Amino acid sequence: VEEHALLTEGRATVGEAERQYRRVQSLATQGTAAKSLLDERGREWETARARLAAIESRLSDRLIKAPFSGVVGLRNISVGALVEPGDLITSLDDDSVMKLDLAVPSLFVPSLALGMPVVAVTRAYGERTFEGRLGSIDSRVDEVTRSIKVRVILPNTERLLKPGMLMQVTLRKDARKTLVLPEAALMPQGREQFVMVAVPDGPGHKVERRQIRIGSRRPGEVEVLDGLQEGELVVTHGTMRVRPGQAVGVRAISDGSESLAELLKSPPAAQEAGSAK
Repeated sequence: VEEHALLTEGRATVGEAERQYRRVQSLATQGTAAKSLLDERGREWETARARLAAIESRLSDRLIKAPFSGVVGLRNISVGALVEPGDLITSLDDDSVMKLDLAVPSLFVPSLALGMPVVAVTRAYGERTFEGRLGSIDSRVDEVTRSIKVRVILPNTERLLKPGMLMQVTLRKDARKTLVLPEAALMPQGREQFVMVAVPDGPGHKVERRQIRIGSRRPGEVEVLDGLQEGELVVTHGTMRVRPGQAVGVRAISDGSESLAELLKSPPAAQEAGSAK
């Protein structure tokens, strides 16, 4: 409080000293004031400004300004506590964009490229995905882990992600649009793969056994290269209980957003199907 009062007084003194100097300067121009008086008023103005600068400097030492806009965390001190250089007062986070650091096996270094799409998930938000891009790649491979550090940039406009969260990241190399199928629908026979497809048959559907050619796999899903068209109905539950040519009724169609357990609320009256997507 005392320092702020001195600041107000200092500003008033500077203002008054400037007015006195301007007044004497005007008189000196007209030849009615001595140059020595003008010099004296000038020194008084400079002295007042120097004192004001000293007061402002002392106040600035007590004011902590954030270097960027963000969210302030819990404070670690109370009013009146003694603070020394290096003491943690609080935290400040710019959570509009999150930086996610992770280690990638050096085997995949040739596949890494700045700007490549990235998908991240966290258990806190279930199956919700957060999309971003690869922002930077370290210049060295760790000699112990044989991995390289990369930094992923994730937009966080909804402020859902918090610093320190554990996330699972998928780097998408050569992203392409393709058909995928639940792995449970596959019926392997030797090196060949078959699925049961529910094809239209009059007012209902009948089962057709069809050979397909598969590509890459990921947990729970497999890529279909040939043998299916987008939108066809594939039996994904109870495949061993149906036979080619058997009439079936479609009770639930899964698009991958819900599990069959959620779709099938009542006892089954017919076989269930999922669609190739």
